[in-house]
Amino acid sequence: DADTSFYMYYGNSSVSSAEENPTGVWDTNYKGVWHMTEDPSTAAVSYVDSTTAEATGTAASVTKPTGLATGDVVLCILHTNGPKTTVDNNGSAPFSEKLVDRSYNGPSAQVDVYYRVVDGTEGSTFDFTLSASDRWCLQAIAFRGVDTANIWDVAPSATTENTGTGSTNTTDALTTIHNGAMIVAFAVN
Repeated sequence: DADTSFYMYYGNSSVSSAEENPTGVWDTNYKGVWHMTEDPSTAAVSYVDSTTAEATGTAASVTKPTGLATGDVVLCILHTNGPKTTVDNNGSAPFSEKLVDRSYNGPSAQVDVYYRVVDGTEGSTFDFTLSASDRWCLQAIAFRGVDTANIWDVAPSATTENTGTGSTNTTDALTTIHNGAMIVAFAVN
C-alpha cells in the first residue's frame, strides 16, 4: 500500500524507548526472513538507503538508492497482484535471482527477490519487465558491510518463508551462522 511505512532502528542510538510492535509486524502478511553475512573487515552490516515505486503496467522501475558505494548489496523486492514472469532489464550487470515467482494467497500475489553487488555500472534506475500488465510495487534496499563473497548467511528459500494465513502467524526459530548477520524481513498484503 502507498501509505505503508517501514522503519529500521538497528543501531540507532537516538531511539530512547522501545519502538517494536511484534504483533503488528509478524502478522498474517509476514512472508520471509533472510540473513546477510557480515563482512569480517567491517564493524557490522548497515542499512544505506531505500527507494520504492508503484504503478500499474508492464514496466516496473525504481530509482537507485542514494549513497551507494562499490561493494554495497542492493535487494530489489518486486510484488505484483498476480503471477507474472519477470525479466531483469538492468543491462550487462543484471541482478541475481534469489527468490523468484513466489505466489501467495492463491494466485492473488507474487513476490520476486533479486540482489546485486554494486560495481559502479548501475544506471539511475533499476528496471524489470512483467509478462502482463498488473499493479506492482518495487523496493530497492541497499546495505553496506555485507560479505560479498558469501552474501547469504541463511539463504532465502521455502524453509525461511511463512505462508500461513489467519489472524496470527508465528515464524520458525531462526539461527544465523555468523556473528553480526543482519536479518531482513518483509510482509506482503
